Amino acid sequence: SNGGNLVLFRDRNGWCPYSERVWLGLMVKRLEFDEVLVDNQGYKPNWYYECVGSGSTPAVKWEDGSFQTESLDILYELDRRYPSPDNDQNPQQPLLAPEHLKEDIKRIVRSFRDIFPRNTRPSSRSAFLFRGSGVLPREEFEATLDSTDALLGESKGPFFLGEKITLADIAWVPFLERYSIQLPLLYENLYPRDATRWPNLARFYDALESEFDVSGYYARVQGDLHSWAKVLASAGYGNAGHAPKLLEKYGNDENFHLVPSYAEERGGSEERRKILWRHYRELNTNNAERMCQTPREEAAAKIIRNHAAILKDATRYLSAEPEDADTALRAITSAIQNGLDPVDAARELRTALEGRREGQDDGVLLQVTSDLSKYLQSRICIPRDMGALPAFEYRRCLDAIICAA
Repeated sequence: SNGGNLVLFRDRNGWCPYSERVWLGLMVKRLEFDEVLVDNQGYKPNWYYECVGSGSTPAVKWEDGSFQTESLDILYELDRRYPSPDNDQNPQQPLLAPEHLKEDIKRIVRSFRDIFPRNTRPSSRSAFLFRGSGVLPREEFEATLDSTDALLGESKGPFFLGEKITLADIAWVPFLERYSIQLPLLYENLYPRDATRWPNLARFYDALESEFDVSGYYARVQGDLHSWAKVLASAGYGNAGHAPKLLEKYGNDENFHLVPSYAEERGGSEERRKILWRHYRELNTNNAERMCQTPREEAAAKIIRNHAAILKDATRYLSAEPEDADTALRAITSAIQNGLDPVDAARELRTALEGRREGQDDGVLLQVTSDLSKYLQSRICIPRDMGALPAFEYRRCLDAIICAA
């Protein structure tokens, strides 16, 4: 079309790291934009190739109707089209590449090409992990983390160029995000978030999950452990069709290196997660009316919006009676919205199931509730379906329900 709103075309699953760069850049600049989700794993409609000749993601349609591809080019262009004062007095639409930092930003972006492993198989789900049909040797990953930590160590703040996130950080974030979860699944005790070995990297990760200016990252853009583990274990082009064998202990509570900084295992609290979510809503005033008040409510709303589709799947794959599945799903939604630990989960479920229809059996309902919770756990994909912050509440609550049921 000729003009209109700013539009981001990104992959529908949230796996493409280059789409993530632009998505995060738009969030950091606090721009209002529309999204079109593109299926990078299957069929793309002809109209997309007419707009974007290569058919690749990401792409942006600017307000004048023109299109642009290549993630770094788009990020630089965002500053040109949506400039703002290069100071801290006016934080609206902050610059991703302030003029006085441009040369340093270019240097750090170039360093990415030098530091990350070379001659690896291209992949959106498992970038810079495989060569040929096998996983890279541990030593290459350790060398990458050593060099990255040293580069971050040159900064006086948690990010590459200080206290504020810039285009330099955005260029690295998608790949360091995947490494933080996927490397510990491939090699014993290889934790990029290990503050004793890579203190600057650990500080970088924590800042991404706590700083006000990057709330769009931890509230919506970031993936989570379960999703990145699942895609890593899948055969695909990135691993030449040979899925690697993952370590089995990745989900243990004591393995706190793998969980986000706002999780209980890292000293986080529900109140802190509410504050982080409030930051996100405050920085996205254009969409605030479509967001729930808390991450827990946002997770419950996702189920409510997809109630009919979930029931259809439940009756098809779980062989549950429609009325039982409906009662169980309402109980699950209520439990997620109200928040609970395993003890509270049992009480919440009992209370919710009191509203069951006449003739419904308690034992059957509890089994359906447990099965449906497991199904919902396995089906959710982050960030495709929701952000990491509401997903944390969603998964935590479903685990409690499974234990209680």
